[in-house]
Amino acid sequence: MKISEYQKKKIEDQQRKAMNLYKQGLTTREVGSALGKSHTWAWNAIRKMSTVGAIDKS
Repeated sequence: MKISEYQKKKIEDQQRKAMNLYKQGLTTREVGSALGKSHTWAWNAIRKMSTVGAIDKS
């Protein structure tokens, strides 16, 4: 099944939110809880965003 552009954007927005929360000092468990996702989802989203250069590790 193909994902629509709307769904892709929604997923990317959630991943950006996860990244921003993580940058603010939250743990992956706290990020996942804040977004209604699992900590594993949060970890994978943060890892994905860091590999595409969307996260500044400073």
